[in-house]
Amino acid sequence: MIDSLQSAVSVLSGWSIAWLAFEWLLRIAAVFVMPRNRPPTAGLTWLTLTFLIPPLGWAIFLVLGSSKLPSHRRHIQKHLDILFKRISLTRTAYPEQFPQKYVDTATLAWSLAHLPVETAQDVKLYTDYQESFAAIAEAIHAAHETVHIEYYIFILDAETQPVFDAIEQAARRGVTVRVVYDAYGALKHLRQWRAGMKLLKQWGVQTQASLPLRLPFRGYTRPDLRNHRKIVIVDEQIGFTGSQNVVARSYHRRDHIVYDDLVMRVTGDIVKQLDVVFAADWMSENGERIITLNIARIKPEIPSCRIYSVLDCSIKSILSTKCASHPRRAKRS
Repeated sequence: MIDSLQSAVSVLSGWSIAWLAFEWLLRIAAVFVMPRNRPPTAGLTWLTLTFLIPPLGWAIFLVLGSSKLPSHRRHIQKHLDILFKRISLTRTAYPEQFPQKYVDTATLAWSLAHLPVETAQDVKLYTDYQESFAAIAEAIHAAHETVHIEYYIFILDAETQPVFDAIEQAARRGVTVRVVYDAYGALKHLRQWRAGMKLLKQWGVQTQASLPLRLPFRGYTRPDLRNHRKIVIVDEQIGFTGSQNVVARSYHRRDHIVYDDLVMRVTGDIVKQLDVVFAADWMSENGERIITLNIARIKPEIPSCRIYSVLDCSIKSILSTKCASHPRRAKRS
């Protein structure tokens, strides 16, 4: 009996030592891995959690710690960035040539997106949901070749019905319609999203989920890394972008909170860039190349002052919307 107890204690002691060594190995590894390329506060938070509970800290870090997209997406984006840089080199407009208050923004766009600041021939702003949906629907009704749509939330409800009606008629006319939607954003309104997707498939619309949720180690993407783009491009001639999703203004909340957003309708060279962004996301998800960039088509010119006045107008429009009479959440997508 005593021998059996001694044997059991010996085995447990051996496992305890091995587990203790394993935990310290995790702690030491964390010191070299977790703070890398992170703000000091974020690195310290990861280290604190891992030093307290090493297995749990590493498990959470492996799921949420990497801000990188899957390797195949990074590979595609690398080649797209090279192409975008070639486009930028054909331009004569550089950030230092802009009015001083826009230099920082232009420099950031140039360095991160590798696309030059472009001109807009015509710009119109919408602050009303129904008006913006009507404008988008009108543009789609006039489409002859392609309609490209990309949104974080893209669902069918009473307010978005005009957009879906326009898509149906365009598809029946033979227009190529492609829709990219965020895989997680769709889950927030599952019933309305399913209804919309069912109709789109019936009409022959090409749909593609962006950043689908997958298990770790096989095309895994952090669940909180989402595609928040909100753009529409019609025949590479008319573009829409802004902060508004394709969903009712109330976002189907059960309280009385509604949202005010800004949508910009643009024509001119800037529309080509919006289409490039859509094509890059489309290609990143399914590998299909849907447009060919012709550098010669992109005219080298300094952005006109009109675009700067539009930016000022955008800020004034946001401040002048009826937010005071309609409560709204401070943060959303």
